[in-house]
Amino acid sequence: MPLLALLVGFVPAPAFAHETGITGQSTSGCGACHGSSADPSTTVTFSAPSSTVYPGDTVAITLTVSTTSASHTHAGLDVSATGGSLHAGSNDHLSFGEITHANPQPMVAHAVAFAFTWTAPTVEGTYTLRGAGNAVNHDASDVGDGWNLAGDLALLVDDGCDDLDGDGVTDCDGDCDDTNSAVHPGATEHCDGVDEDCNGAVDDAAVDASVYYQDADGDGYGDPRAPVSACSASVGLSSDATDCDDTAAWVYPGAPDAWYDGVDANCDGEDDNDQDHDGFDAVEAGGADCDDTNPAISPVGTDTWYDGVDSDCKGDSDYDADGDGADSASYGGDDCDDGNATVHVGATEDPSDGVINDCALRDPGDGDGDGHVATSAGGDDCDDSNSRVYEGATEVWYDGTDSDCDGASDFDQDRDGFDSADWSGDDCDDRDKDAHPGAPERWYDGYDEACDGGDDYDQDGDGYASDAWLDADGRVGTDCDDTDPGYSPGAVDVAYDGIDQDCSGADLTDVDEDGEDASVVGGTDCNDHDATVGSTQAEVPYDGVDQDCSGADLADVDGDGVDGIEAGGTDCDDTDPSVQACDTGDTADSGDSGLDDTGPHDTAETGDSADDSGDTAVDSGAPGDSDTGGPGREGTACGCAAPGRSPDGWLALLALAPLAALRRRR
Repeated sequence: MPLLALLVGFVPAPAFAHETGITGQSTSGCGACHGSSADPSTTVTFSAPSSTVYPGDTVAITLTVSTTSASHTHAGLDVSATGGSLHAGSNDHLSFGEITHANPQPMVAHAVAFAFTWTAPTVEGTYTLRGAGNAVNHDASDVGDGWNLAGDLALLVDDGCDDLDGDGVTDCDGDCDDTNSAVHPGATEHCDGVDEDCNGAVDDAAVDASVYYQDADGDGYGDPRAPVSACSASVGLSSDATDCDDTAAWVYPGAPDAWYDGVDANCDGEDDNDQDHDGFDAVEAGGADCDDTNPAISPVGTDTWYDGVDSDCKGDSDYDADGDGADSASYGGDDCDDGNATVHVGATEDPSDGVINDCALRDPGDGDGDGHVATSAGGDDCDDSNSRVYEGATEVWYDGTDSDCDGASDFDQDRDGFDSADWSGDDCDDRDKDAHPGAPERWYDGYDEACDGGDDYDQDGDGYASDAWLDADGRVGTDCDDTDPGYSPGAVDVAYDGIDQDCSGADLTDVDEDGEDASVVGGTDCNDHDATVGSTQAEVPYDGVDQDCSGADLADVDGDGVDGIEAGGTDCDDTDPSVQACDTGDTADSGDSGLDDTGPHDTAETGDSADDSGDTAVDSGAPGDSDTGGPGREGTACGCAAPGRSPDGWLALLALAPLAALRRRR
């Protein structure tokens, strides 16, 4: 046999996945045979009829393997349990206590459902089923296969009579959820979508429910007589409770209301037959109101004769005042005296009453039969067509008729030359001849004699009533001088002039309101326009401002008689009265602040010799030795200079100090 043929005959076959499945993969997955990583196109899910099982009961379990890959045609599984026992179904088998596939199962609609059963242990508790599944192309290799893990299936083994949630009620006692202590018979119901009291109804009689009202007609307005407790306003309920008829959708508050149909469509509670609300139903609705659009017209209305309106709804003629059946001759009738029912055309004449009863026997110049001859015929009747008009007749004011023929305006009752404001005139009181436009005003009597509409208690017209009078309502004004508009609570007070313009009770003497009167009026405030300046204010040194009104700015803080260098003086430490000047390069050994002056230095450590007894600088020698490294340095004995600063530097600062102080004062 040729060598090549021999070699070909011994080529090993490729490694294939387990056709019968292997166990131990329920938690780690199927990577040992179908690829190292889980495949997102493969989905594995458990399903069970219930999450709670009685001890020893057997329940049917399904594990479904599905795929979104068209190349996957078969599937397998591996399932383990933390307790109880698994039993194989028709398309899987039991191996070492786990469920796996006997052979890869063909997919139907890209999925395979593996069915098996699990028998619960007798010991109560929670047990977990874990599973993995693969979806393969069934080509005898692992190339292109996929797998994934299922979510754990937790099963509670419970005999139903335990109180697992510790709420005092067992399943046997009716606890419909023994995992939640807030759920049991008798529990308080809340609006949370949970049947807490186990009565089979969700959110019924919830303590946090709201009150709604039945809206049977669906108009958005509820019936106040039908309240409903509910967690939300469902169809047929409304939070409104103002519908007066919940059977008619066109009846609700604010709805258009048709009069006289017997329906209160807008729910305003008013009589639907009384449009003008005068207390009388319209004749159109069987009532007695002859004009239901005018509240002045009703059976109790006051009738004004000769205005053409039947205000009392009696139905009689408005031009027959005496009710004798004949209209007044002044208004197109033939009654020559409409104020006397015995006088009218056709009346029986009574010779003894001195009246022409039948309106026929009269002087030829007395056309209206009022006993007065017309002025045109030499008499005193200025309107011989009206029997109530003649010289000496009683005047009826404001009817437009000069009843007494005196020629005066019928709208000027007080005869002051101005017609009443009630009748298009401008007399504000037509019964008082002293009240009219232009009349002298008598102040503070509560009466507007001039008819100008002004306040009778505000003589100067500044908008503030006098404080010397009680007005008509018993109130006291606030104007301290009602003869001068320059004096009132609204006026601006002029400071220091001794006059109380704003009626505050005193002249303005404290403009900046710092509690001190100005010095110009004998006070202690030397600048009454700055609240930070006054005799009680704290003085800020060196700023050029006299805050405490002492007469000058504070320039000598330590009181040693020498101004600080900040104020242009020579005191380099104005907080220490023992320091009054800086070193000027003299040969003194103490009391100054110079550095390296010409005085003798000590021969020991700083401060331990009587020579330079005022210095504080450390000498150049080591601690405890002699001063062999050079002269000691006087440094900060008086607190003015810092180590390393020369007297010349201090002289320069002293030269600049007055200029800096001057700038601060500016």
